[in-house]
Amino acid sequence: MEGEQARQEHGQGCQGEEVATGSTVNVNDAPVVEDDKWWFAELDKSVLNDKLIDKILGCIYGNCLGDAVGLATEFLNKKQIEGLYGDAAVPFPDYKLNAHNRRWKRGDWTDDSDQMILIMETILELNGSVDEHRYAAKLKRWINNGFPELGDFAGMGLGATTAQVVFNEIFLRDPHTAAEAAWIKLNRNAAPNGAVMRTSILGVLNYDNLDQVIANTIRIAKVTHFDTRCLASCVAATTAIAMMLQGHDVESEEGLQQLIDQAIAHGLKHLEAEHVDEFKRHIKRDASMQSLLSLELDEGSKIGYTFKCVGSGFWALCASNDFKHMINLLVREGGDADTNGAVCGALWGARYGYSALPKDWLAVMPNKAWLDRKVVRFLNLLGLTHVEQAVVEKSYEERAEEADTDDDDATQPDDKEPHWV
Repeated sequence: MEGEQARQEHGQGCQGEEVATGSTVNVNDAPVVEDDKWWFAELDKSVLNDKLIDKILGCIYGNCLGDAVGLATEFLNKKQIEGLYGDAAVPFPDYKLNAHNRRWKRGDWTDDSDQMILIMETILELNGSVDEHRYAAKLKRWINNGFPELGDFAGMGLGATTAQVVFNEIFLRDPHTAAEAAWIKLNRNAAPNGAVMRTSILGVLNYDNLDQVIANTIRIAKVTHFDTRCLASCVAATTAIAMMLQGHDVESEEGLQQLIDQAIAHGLKHLEAEHVDEFKRHIKRDASMQSLLSLELDEGSKIGYTFKCVGSGFWALCASNDFKHMINLLVREGGDADTNGAVCGALWGARYGYSALPKDWLAVMPNKAWLDRKVVRFLNLLGLTHVEQAVVEKSYEERAEEADTDDDDATQPDDKEPHWV
């Protein structure tokens, strides 16, 4: 987790001590969902008959749900997790609270998905394009304010890399140069997971054009993360998502491994030669428990390493169609579990779809209806739906620009930059 916003829930306190296992447990005793809180107010459920829409929704909400579940064990090690839960599944949303995770409402996603949503908002604001300056301005505003309409007061707890970049005086003017400067200052060796946690949505935009997917991914990842390991991780994940949306075979083991090989190949084009073998070792996964265990996700100071995170995502891509079982195994590994969960959920969701996500878990996400309205706008923009929305969920920037227009009712002079630059 490279940043933590605060949608707080004041309440019971923390506990947690020792132990960990990768044991297989039954996580399928789900309550019946009596209403449609898991669904969208403005979409007919028949849209799930469209496999493309199902997979897109699966990617977006898999990201958020994996993030939310991972918060339960974030920053814990395997021994501590076993001490808390024994061999039982980590309960969601009723996991044990501690000083860290108690700051969020139960069931809420964290900064990982917030920053993915900022990218979606950028795409909506620019009518289907991305722009590093627009995203940089949105990111800095989010750091200061969060999403105020959700009760946020800030986006807190930034990682060293993002903080070094965002608080550089040139960040809004030239975010890529600011990112490079921070990377140099951090001895050219900082490769955390703060970019790969947010970029899954860029595998959806222009999914039928891999060159454009890659260009968009690099453009937004490099706003904060300059190291080529970060860029390669993001490209591998977004191209895998795009290829699944294109209809690439992932049902056969041969087809699935071919997709992984192609994603690796795309990532390698953006990676320094010295990291090639390590990159391949982390991403070439299968569905076995050993494949997950070998990533050592709770490995001390390395829990935020981008290769560990994206590697866990490709493990999830290979896993069975049981989301609860997959994510439980993942979060019991501890480490940066919400970020790993976000990437795992996005890749898993792009394979299996929204229809395979657990309805009872979707229903308890406290800000889901807010996100739903943004996602319907996004589907409309992609031309996949044509919904007349009763409530259009506008971003902070859109509302501010409307207020500016109302105030002066005049076009900006040619020499005046838009206020978001």
